Amino acid sequence: LYSIGGAPTVAAAAMSGGGGGPWLQSLTYDLARAEAADFSVHTHSHRVYARLRHGAEYSGDWIVSSPRNLPNVDYELYDACLARDTITALNKMGAAGFRPCADPPDVPSSTRCHSDQWEIMMYKDVYQ
Repeated sequence: LYSIGGAPTVAAAAMSGGGGGPWLQSLTYDLARAEAADFSVHTHSHRVYARLRHGAEYSGDWIVSSPRNLPNVDYELYDACLARDTITALNKMGAAGFRPCADPPDVPSSTRCHSDQWEIMMYKDVYQ
């Protein structure tokens, strides 16, 4: 898998000046993990998606996750409310292993984050 998908990506990043960096290390780690899973008999994986959005249904301008009660996420209130700003909410989701679907994510400005006109889609690969 690495030789088909990973090696050309890593080589292209190095030639374009993208260099190393955390995103390339993360890509290499994800590719190696997927390749190792191919050789394991009992390893199954699935992808979990979540959406960050403004929680208009909660008083106090909360950023919430949909769905609620995601495993290993440090919620502040009701197993849905993450934080009152998008960066803290993204950090909490990242600490639980979620990654933005669009990298880098389109984070709303501070004047727009308390409206329902934005969302950030995130995912997490779960290996069993």
